[in-house]
Amino acid sequence: MIKAFFKYLVTASLFILSLAGVVNQGVTYWLFAVPFIVLFICVCLLFYSQKTGFTVLGISALVLFYFSYNQSENPLIFPVLSKKIVSSECLYPVKKYAEYQLLTQKQYDVLNSVVSRDDDVTMICNLNHLPRKVINKRNWPVNDGLFLMLNVDGVDYLMSQSTLDIINMSSDLPELQIQAEWVSYLSGAMYWPAIPIIVATSIPSLYH
Repeated sequence: MIKAFFKYLVTASLFILSLAGVVNQGVTYWLFAVPFIVLFICVCLLFYSQKTGFTVLGISALVLFYFSYNQSENPLIFPVLSKKIVSSECLYPVKKYAEYQLLTQKQYDVLNSVVSRDDDVTMICNLNHLPRKVINKRNWPVNDGLFLMLNVDGVDYLMSQSTLDIINMSSDLPELQIQAEWVSYLSGAMYWPAIPIIVATSIPSLYH
């Protein structure tokens, strides 16, 4: 009984850690999940019957594929894709950053340290009918790399979480978040290589 419980616990834990790598939006993506994926496959093949093991692997592979395929349009990972966006004020495109233009509210440019705003621009007021997806620009020194992309007449505009936070403050609708909280928490497991460093640097402080 205890052995069976431990086996199921290990299997579930390895699957969750594998999923953490698949949904991780950090620079390493799924790289640090590879050991857990390999261990998960080994556990399924060695500690379950052939039929059960392959069934578990098949179902798990489908789940992992679902969360890895076309992530930029998956509302389970990025809930803002399925939410209604109602801004109390129209948004203004700012000058291009890389190949994109960034949107912000005119009176509070949260990205003014990176771009400057051109006041002679067209306002964008109705956001809900616009095609949208999320892009990951981890090499950009803004917004932790995640942006909501809106397409307006063939032109792609980006919204940062900071701009969405401003909209949240003036709206009674459900809070707009680019990345789901469960993804943020789960992705934190991919920092596991840093655990020895954290422990090593924390031990001396215990003696002070």
